[in-house]
Amino acid sequence: MAKAMADRRFTVSPLSLHAAFALSTQPGIQLVMPGGQGCPEELSFHGHAPLQTFKDLCFDTFVLACCGVDPVQGATAYDLDDVQVKRAAVAAAQRVVLVATADKIGRAALGRICSLEEVALLVTDAPADPPAVEALRERGVEVVHPAAD
Repeated sequence: MAKAMADRRFTVSPLSLHAAFALSTQPGIQLVMPGGQGCPEELSFHGHAPLQTFKDLCFDTFVLACCGVDPVQGATAYDLDDVQVKRAAVAAAQRVVLVATADKIGRAALGRICSLEEVALLVTDAPADPPAVEALRERGVEVVHPAAD
């Protein structure tokens, strides 16, 4: 996702070093790093610092990656520290765009990040399970995948 945004003008607070590295050399991108403890496996940020960052800032849009998107449970993740940071980012944003691979649609992970009522748009990489997509649409979530466009 970070690579897709690289040619635009944004102020971005990435939740992982992977995204920060992808955006760091782009001239139109201003990075605001949330800081905190690093998770070595995912190179993501956890702890008090990123939570405070998202309490202090306001964002137009938060692009949320998750481990599962379920019509009842909403957006979910397995790492509970990650869940807390993403919840804070959702609360700081006016709009939430959810990104998930098609295999994550219709699945729920351990920790709930946000409800579907907080999600404006779900972008996925491929057509997903039709009943799961229909259930998401019935809950008011617009579901798109670029391959169909």
